[in-house]
Amino acid sequence: MSQLTNETYSSLEAVLLGAGNRGYGVYGAWALEHPDKLRFVAVADPDPSKRERFVREHGIAPERCFSSWQDLLEQPQFAPALVNALPDPLHEESAVRALERGYHQLLEKPLAHTLEGGIRIARAAQESGKVLMLGYVLRFTPFFRTLKRILASGELGQIVTVMWRENVASTHYAHSYVRGNWGVQSRSSPFVLAKSSHDLDLMGWLLGSRVKVVSSFGNLLHFRAENAPKGAPQRCLDGCPAENTCPYHVKHIYLTPNIGWPTHVISTDLTLEGRMRALEHGPYGRCIYHADNDVPDHQVASLLFENGVTATFTVHGHSAEEGRTLRIDGQGHAARDVWCQQATPAARATRRSLCCGGNCPRVRTRNVWRRARWWRRGFVRRLRQRRTEGTNSTAQGLSGKSVAGLRARGSEVKRSGGGFSGVSLEGRSVGVRSRTAWKGAKRNLLSIHLKNRNKV
Repeated sequence: MSQLTNETYSSLEAVLLGAGNRGYGVYGAWALEHPDKLRFVAVADPDPSKRERFVREHGIAPERCFSSWQDLLEQPQFAPALVNALPDPLHEESAVRALERGYHQLLEKPLAHTLEGGIRIARAAQESGKVLMLGYVLRFTPFFRTLKRILASGELGQIVTVMWRENVASTHYAHSYVRGNWGVQSRSSPFVLAKSSHDLDLMGWLLGSRVKVVSSFGNLLHFRAENAPKGAPQRCLDGCPAENTCPYHVKHIYLTPNIGWPTHVISTDLTLEGRMRALEHGPYGRCIYHADNDVPDHQVASLLFENGVTATFTVHGHSAEEGRTLRIDGQGHAARDVWCQQATPAARATRRSLCCGGNCPRVRTRNVWRRARWWRRGFVRRLRQRRTEGTNSTAQGLSGKSVAGLRARGSEVKRSGGGFSGVSLEGRSVGVRSRTAWKGAKRNLLSIHLKNRNKV
């Protein structure tokens, strides 16, 4: 397979298929920030407003602007690389055709929406000899890279079992999987594939093994017509009686001062008038209980890996906060209570204000855990300070002496998920703390603490 390196192209030229949220907002935005590394020279998108926006911002010639990916790939090759950010059902045909045309390709996840499609793409990549990369970007985040190093070091011994949860915020689920592009399985991908292929990829990567046996089931429990507020119309802006109490009403999500995600997805015209038009006539204005969605809002899976490790995986769309929680058990040691939080501070504040003004039981419970976490962190700092001063004492409730403390700064990031991420490990354990500003400070701060229970 041929190689594509920075040494080969000082400023890599590429074409883009799909100028939507990922194509425009992620890859396009990164190219504008790093023109010395990536430059788009052609684009294809069926939406004229999205296509023209991308052409205008990236200075693409009009003759290299296409309304369909088929038209672009019929032309002579414009660049060595291609970014494929088309909807899931279009991955198979477009990816195979791009490889046949000689493009190295970055393909957004998932690989394909069917097993047969994924196999066909993989074979096309092998036959073409071109680079095919998938957008499983979480492998490159400081948090999961640190977790990978911990497992590879053998610190936890032989891994026995894994418990993994993806907690999707309820407003995120309502936006993407009820009103949005992934609400109907026949038009997109299965829910567990569209939302959780990151998690399934990470489990296999972290454990260094492939899945041997899997069983799974789930269903659509809440976002159904029978759960709609009494008198709720088909569209939120048609006089819904639950306007002020329903957290999914469009005015709480799309008609706020926030014009970032998810608001910028509903229209390219982000003025109040433009958003109102989109909500009055587009899919994002529908009542979440009267949409045509059919994908599950919760699903579980049991997995057996080839190396003998067992795992359970849960994904659901009813969380108050967005994030992943997991526990990895080795022989006598465990990585537990891992929380990789991805919600922005603004989103968290919005959810708190919509949830009984922050006074509902689940918010109060969450705040209790926050206070406990803050107390624990302060306690550990005070204990370290006493040890530094030569006071050799151990307090009840802390399992082990501090063996080492390492602190390292990660690389700059823009969209790695803000907030707090933590790992607390039992036994011969490693804890990871990561605080990431959302498009702000741009730096991750990792603190790794090693504690050895056996030395107590």
